[in-house]
Amino acid sequence: SYESWLKPARVKELETQGERFFPLDLATLVHEESSLLAQRMRKEAMQDGCNIVIDTVLGSPRSVTDIQTTLAAAGYRVEIIDVEVPEAVSREAIRQRWRDGY
Repeated sequence: SYESWLKPARVKELETQGERFFPLDLATLVHEESSLLAQRMRKEAMQDGCNIVIDTVLGSPRSVTDIQTTLAAAGYRVEIIDVEVPEAVSREAIRQRWRDGY
């Protein structure tokens, strides 16, 4: 489990001293590995012809083109579903998570 295996000793020590950590504070512990695993799983799913969903931030025109080109070359039909919220709503949600926790 996260508590018994992943959480670094230093984080546990700081928590016993009253320091509060939120999940995104510790995301770097698993982000790189989870990204590599997701890429590997996507590649395997594409090789097997499975339907896939890619949950990502399309941060640049190039990232959109790269993903679309890769999928099209593998014979996939690409549908992009864009979900957005107003910036003020996003900022308030972030503040609330920091203030109140998850």
